[in-house]
Amino acid sequence: MKGEFMIGVLNTSVVTGLSILAAGIILRASWRSYSAKCRKKIWIFLAFCLFLPFYLVSFSGAYTAEIPNVVLQEFENRAADGEGEQEMTDSEAPSTQNQEQQMQTASDLSAQMPGQGNSGAELTAADVCFAVWLCICILFTVYYVIGYWNMRSKIRRQSSECEDEHTRQIIREIAAECGLKNIPEVRMREDSDEGPFTTGILKNVIILPAETLYEKDLRFILKHEMIHCRNHDISWRLLFLAGNIIHWFNPLVWYLRRAMEQDMEIACDEEVVNKASREKRMEYSDVILSWVERSKYRGNAVSTGYVKGVGFLKRRFDSILNGGKKKNGLLLVGGIFLFALFLGCMIRLQGGKVYAEKKYPLTLDMR
Repeated sequence: MKGEFMIGVLNTSVVTGLSILAAGIILRASWRSYSAKCRKKIWIFLAFCLFLPFYLVSFSGAYTAEIPNVVLQEFENRAADGEGEQEMTDSEAPSTQNQEQQMQTASDLSAQMPGQGNSGAELTAADVCFAVWLCICILFTVYYVIGYWNMRSKIRRQSSECEDEHTRQIIREIAAECGLKNIPEVRMREDSDEGPFTTGILKNVIILPAETLYEKDLRFILKHEMIHCRNHDISWRLLFLAGNIIHWFNPLVWYLRRAMEQDMEIACDEEVVNKASREKRMEYSDVILSWVERSKYRGNAVSTGYVKGVGFLKRRFDSILNGGKKKNGLLLVGGIFLFALFLGCMIRLQGGKVYAEKKYPLTLDMR
C-alpha cells in the first residue's frame, strides 16, 4: 500500500513537473506578451495538478516505467511451522519418505516464490521512502506553522489599530474602489523597516508602517495590498505551500511557488497602474523602490511582501513603466491544460517487488 502511494506521488510529481517546465519556458520567452493575471491562472492550474492522481488513467500506448521496490529484509515467522510439533508422538510422526516429499515440495515452492517461504513480514524500499517522505513533510509543516504563529504573535504585540480618521477614510475609499465588501483590518506597526504587507488566513490583515506617509504613497500602498485581499492571494499561497510540502523533493515545484509569488506582485502592480499616466507610473515605481531598498522583511509563506531579486525587479518595473495591452492568454491556458492532461495519460510509473536475496531451504542429513 505504501509502495503504491509513493509511486502515485512520484507519478504526479513527474507529470506536473514536466508541465511546469514547459510552461516556464514558454512564459519566460514571451512574458511581455501575456499579463501576470494570465500567468497566475496557469500557475494555479498546475498547483491543482499536484494533487491529481494521474496514474489512475492511462492510454494503451502509454510510456510505462518500472520502479523496483526492493525487499530489504524479511522477518521469519517460525511459530506456525513449529506449532503442535512438541505434541506429536512417535506413532503420529510421518514416515521418512513423507518427510522427504514434503521438503521437496517446500523447496520447489521456495524456488518459484523467492522470499515468500517463511517470511512473516517484509521491510521494503517503499517503506523506507515513505517514512523519510512523511518525516520531511511533517518537519516542513511544523516549520511553517511555527513561523506563522511567531509572526502573528509579533504583529499583535508590536502593532495597533489605525485610529487616524483621515487614514480610515482613505481606507474606506480604496476598499470601495477595489470592490471589497468587507474592509480588511489595517494595523500600524512600529517597526517600519519591514514595510507594508498582508497576512491572515481566516481574515486578512494589512500591516502598514507607523510613520507619516504622503497621501499619494499611502493610496498606492493600500490599493496594492487590498488587491491582494480581493484576489484571495493568501489562500492561493496556502495551496502552493501544501503542494510544495507534498512534493518537497521536486525542484520544479519550488520554482512553481516562486513564480507564483512573483506574478502575484506583478498582477497587483498592473491593476494599480491600469490606465494611469506615465507620471503616475513613475511615482508608483519610486514608492516600490524606496521600500525595497529599506525593507528588512524576508517574507513569510502566509503573507505578501516585496519579493526581491534583481531579475524580478527589472521585470516588475518594466511591467509598470512599459505595460500596455497584453493578451489574455486563454489559448495558452487551454494549451497548457491539454498538455498536462496528455502527459498524465501518456506517462505511467508502476512498481513491483524485487527480492534482494533468494532463500532456499537447507536440509541437513544427520544419518
